Amino acid sequence: WRPLAGPAEQRLAKLAGMKGPGEFWAEFDRANLLSWYPGLKDRKASQDVKKGYKLHQSDGDIFPMEEARRAAATVDLNRYGCVILLGNNVARAFGVKASLMEAEVRNGSRLLIFPHPSGVSHFWNEPANVARASRVLRSELRAMRRRRGKGAARGRS
Repeated sequence: WRPLAGPAEQRLAKLAGMKGPGEFWAEFDRANLLSWYPGLKDRKASQDVKKGYKLHQSDGDIFPMEEARRAAATVDLNRYGCVILLGNNVARAFGVKASLMEAEVRNGSRLLIFPHPSGVSHFWNEPANVARASRVLRSELRAMRRRRGKGAARGRS
């Protein structure tokens, strides 16, 4: 098992303008913040599929913030020129204050916040959001490649 395998990595590759996930992972490392799976969130009554709710099939995963903050504190961000934080909870675990699709710089590493690419986020339902995410990711990738040409590190998502 690898983090982000399947549709999530396909979305990231497509946003980056790449042929497939293999090309994306040639540019980025990947890791889950937590080393264990906390399980799915309970479905809200207002989002019951049996009652006609159709926006998404999952409410996402439980995210234990204290454990995530402890794990984030152990990550050596200085190894990376760019770190794509996938999901607002992950960004909060790292203490990032930047907004979605924006980067915060720490010690030379750019921490870029994206919605999680799993599809649970309603962000991905809007074509304008997808287009913006693609522009931002492609721009960051170009900048990362330029920095790498000058000896900078790989990216991480």
